[in-house]
Amino acid sequence: MKKLPPYKPLTYPLLEGADFLDLPTLEKIYADLDARLGEVKTEADMRAWIELSDEFEDASGEAWQAVTLDRDSDTNNPEYKAAYDRLVNEVSPPIQDIDAALQKKLQAHPAFQALPPYFDELRKGINTAVTLYREENTELGTQDTNLASAYEEATSNLTVELDGKTLTSQQIKPVLEGTDRAKRQEAWVKEKEARLAHRQEFNEIFAQQVDLRCQMAKNAGYALPGRPETGDYLHYGYAARGRNSTPEETLQLHQAIEDHIVPFFRAFQRDVQEKMAASGQLQKGEKLRPWDLTVDPDGLPPLKPFASQEEFVPGMIQLANAVDPRLAPSLEEAARDGLLDAEDRPGKTPCYGFCATLPLSRRQFLCVNNALTQEGIATAAHEGLGHGSHAYFCKDQDLSSYRGEPGMELCELASMTQELVVPNKLGVVYQDPSEKLRAQRFMIADFFNYVLKVASTDAFQHWVYAHPESTQEEKDAQWLKEAERFGGIEDWSGYEEFRRGQWQERAHLINAPLYSEYLQSGIGALQISARYDKDPEGAIADYITFLKAGGSVDAHKGYALAGIRFDGTGETLPETMAAIEKRMDALRAEEAALQPRREIGGIEQSRRTVPVAGISPAPEKTQA
Repeated sequence: MKKLPPYKPLTYPLLEGADFLDLPTLEKIYADLDARLGEVKTEADMRAWIELSDEFEDASGEAWQAVTLDRDSDTNNPEYKAAYDRLVNEVSPPIQDIDAALQKKLQAHPAFQALPPYFDELRKGINTAVTLYREENTELGTQDTNLASAYEEATSNLTVELDGKTLTSQQIKPVLEGTDRAKRQEAWVKEKEARLAHRQEFNEIFAQQVDLRCQMAKNAGYALPGRPETGDYLHYGYAARGRNSTPEETLQLHQAIEDHIVPFFRAFQRDVQEKMAASGQLQKGEKLRPWDLTVDPDGLPPLKPFASQEEFVPGMIQLANAVDPRLAPSLEEAARDGLLDAEDRPGKTPCYGFCATLPLSRRQFLCVNNALTQEGIATAAHEGLGHGSHAYFCKDQDLSSYRGEPGMELCELASMTQELVVPNKLGVVYQDPSEKLRAQRFMIADFFNYVLKVASTDAFQHWVYAHPESTQEEKDAQWLKEAERFGGIEDWSGYEEFRRGQWQERAHLINAPLYSEYLQSGIGALQISARYDKDPEGAIADYITFLKAGGSVDAHKGYALAGIRFDGTGETLPETMAAIEKRMDALRAEEAALQPRREIGGIEQSRRTVPVAGISPAPEKTQA
């Protein structure tokens, strides 16, 4: 990744020309910060020290982020891989221990504790880090990271041969939207078979990670109730992530999702199933299959929002301006400066996408896969309009930790909200009203599909960390229970073995354990969506106020700025799902109004397939 200029000139002399991947250089700067901290006497001194420390954190953080982004862009590049491995195994471990010692001194300093309330979230983060730090966990964490890297390298190179072409797991997705059902099934089966070949490898990776994580929890003083020799990673992980809810509250949220979102999503799928039967895609009495879940139910070709990569960025910027012009700059800057990767290719990290903050330049790197599909729009809305705008609006917060990595309950509220707001403006991309409605239906369904995926994954990991000694057979059996609990109506018969290992596709289990804040933030996004339906301008105004606060507030205060409340148990779901039902009714009514209707011989027809009384049939839609 190319080097970008700092957002503000650096004032710390030791940072000029420093190599932040060189361990002796980093140790020298830490030693200087340690000495300077010893000279701090007043609040003004402490503020000045924090400013220098933040400059160092930003400069080193951006250098380290660049190494990670290079690796994610091409996991097959030996130079990128070597740099990343050196960072993870040689540079990061000793720096973690040095940084922990400095944080401990900072926490104990009277001038730090005397800083005004604006610094409360910083103090909270430092207190948590100092409390949980154990020297022996540094090596365990490094081992965990290396296991995740092995998983990511394997999954980034998963390919299948289809019609003489080699396709990645991301490139297969457009095939699954196609109208050729046999081809969809073939593509789906081949992709699952490619994953199945790694089943044992991924089983062993996760089993080792569970052991490592539970040992880390035990080292930090967290043990399962009545089992002092077994680490309680669940509660340790919640503390480490600074969560604003407890594991017990999250279990209540799982139940609320099962009660209110699962029935909605299954009803949506039954409607899809009926439409597919009516359009001849399913035989009478036939059920949806796993390869039918992203196809148009009326048998229409896949949506093509953009014809080329060159159209993607301007189209997304136009869409951002339609939602609110203040949300466009993050996308504009990323596109202008080469900080947007929207190409699908082997070796690239296989995910929907991500937004990485570059703390020194205070910019955002955006990764989007499947850019030319409707899924690409949903991803760009999440990453660009959501995360990207969050980082853009809070970049002038005084503290680095408030700009770069706010708590994930805050970050994911920013992103999940856009998945429900953007559908309202899809008319700027799709000039055909019927295609706009299809795209709106896709985005809303995709939002709930993802929430349910996270719910099943989270319920599974809650069980795993409560039963860390479980065998692989027991883990697989538990996964099937959670998949059934939060799954749709599709029929998996004949492919049970694929479903048994489906948890291995949920990458966050491997590389971001307990990253389930999508659930709490999804509940918040539903509240903002309900407000938006009644008062779009007011909802967006409060949303931007929330974005500007960055990490200077906790989730409760941050959600209040957005005009909603933080709901960790799902109490608001009955009201917000009623609003979604109302929105879906409006879409159905608009869809019905678009159907050409004729009264012929006393029979009302909604679709003409043969000429009648000299009237030619409406042309069939064809793929461009």
